Amino acid sequence: MKMLWVALLLAPVIAAADDAGQIRVFTENKVLVFRPDGTGPVEASEHAIPSNWQLSPDAKEVAYVGADEGVYVADADGKNPRRITPDKLACGSPHWSPDGKRLAIAARRGEHYQVHTVNRDGTDLKQITFSPEGAWMQMFGADGRLSYVSWLPPRQKYQQASLMVDDGKETKAIAKGIFLCDYAWSPDGKTIAYSTVGRLVFCDLASGKEQAVAYADIDPRLDSHGAWRLCFSPDSKRVVTSIMFLGDRQQGTKIFGDDELFIIAPDGQTRTFQPGAEVRRLEWVK
Repeated sequence: MKMLWVALLLAPVIAAADDAGQIRVFTENKVLVFRPDGTGPVEASEHAIPSNWQLSPDAKEVAYVGADEGVYVADADGKNPRRITPDKLACGSPHWSPDGKRLAIAARRGEHYQVHTVNRDGTDLKQITFSPEGAWMQMFGADGRLSYVSWLPPRQKYQQASLMVDDGKETKAIAKGIFLCDYAWSPDGKTIAYSTVGRLVFCDLASGKEQAVAYADIDPRLDSHGAWRLCFSPDSKRVVTSIMFLGDRQQGTKIFGDDELFIIAPDGQTRTFQPGAEVRRLEWVK
């Protein structure tokens, strides 16, 4: 709790940044701020916030998972923490609703984690999923729709899953039976980008139309990779991500993608840059 969100809020603005905002790369002990084309960086602060903190939409509070696996809400500077989930309920990955009134969390009831929602003050804890294999990676879209990953029984080397979106009345599968590395909502709520083995897919939620970008088309060395830490630009036109090798490797071996970040548009146009430090989290902000 010694590392404060205030350090990020006071991050310097890069000169000549355009409407596409700034890419913030969180490392172990600092925040690096890049221009939207990957050039820069400027060091925002000598301290970075903990990687599991999530700032509320009104920037007044943070949510995080404590050492006891409970979900806590605290002031934006980390003070006055209060647990909002019941004792002995193991939780993970809190995510704020757009209005800041609720959080989506994963909580283990029995063998598997299931997606729940809970009010900001800890009231009205509801279980949303009842998947036999569990559900995880819950996230609100800009319009309040809730997405999550529903796991399927293991059959192959990679566990299969389906990516679901729930609008409160109907639950639809965006992708079925795939190995899902990561996914992200666009800020305008119109698109979900998801990563599986060998490709990144941009799905238009209204039409269901998909645009896939093969990693091998970006660089042949990325053929057996998957994208992680997906994050959309503020204008919803592209993402920044890590693309990491999914197979085994000898200890100490470096593989293309280990030290690079990639800015990718749905049409496949890509820029690559090196942050110069191990990436813990990515943000793309105005």
